[in-house]
Amino acid sequence: MMLHFNYQPNSPEQLPCIGATLAQLRNLPPSDIAQATAVNAGVVLPRLARLFP
Repeated sequence: MMLHFNYQPNSPEQLPCIGATLAQLRNLPPSDIAQATAVNAGVVLPRLARLFP
């Protein structure tokens, strides 16, 4: 079976769909994925973390 992908660059408006898909694959609520993503971003971008206490 050959998979065909539509090769397009990622864009910010795709993030909710990507997060929802990841949550579904991991059997988690989307809010858990959003929280983990925010924490991870804060670790690697400490200035950003200060904007979201």
